[in-house]
Amino acid sequence: MAGHGNQESGVADSIKIIPYVKQDGIPSFRDSEIVYLWEKAVQENLDNFILFDIVEKNKTSFLYYMKHVNIQLFIIFFKEKLAGFVWLSDTFSKKANIHGILFKEFWGEKAIMIGRFVLNSIINLKFKDEFLYDVLVGIIPTENLSACSFVPKIGMLYSGEIPFFLFSAKQKKQVPAHFFYYARG
Repeated sequence: MAGHGNQESGVADSIKIIPYVKQDGIPSFRDSEIVYLWEKAVQENLDNFILFDIVEKNKTSFLYYMKHVNIQLFIIFFKEKLAGFVWLSDTFSKKANIHGILFKEFWGEKAIMIGRFVLNSIINLKFKDEFLYDVLVGIIPTENLSACSFVPKIGMLYSGEIPFFLFSAKQKKQVPAHFFYYARG
């Protein structure tokens, strides 16, 4: 998504997306910092749709999940302040499922600009001059109305609904999901 105008460009200068990585065995974030993401999400009542299918959701399961080899966690800062986090799962064949949380202080117009910046940044990640992803897929429980209305505003396109696609640990049953995507080009 190139060229969102001067206003977004100014905001984008204030956004940092820092991946959780280990370089020479040293992680970019301590376990306590990752656990804080969970605690803040719980404090803001945003945890309902994090690890949607996990029965025993708590800070330990969250930490374990986010540090899993098949998860790519990115922590988002806006003007040096923690704004939220995004994680990728099921990454293969230049595709990844994308999930995210923005803390309430950043909702509204800031959220749209941050969301666009994050999508654009992730879709343009490269390794050895080759793009890592051609498409990012958002799979959202149909009951998550706020997310379903938000993601089109940041550039994700609606693909359809599949009944019984996700397991809801809270409801103890399969529930329908909406599919959205953000593709290169």
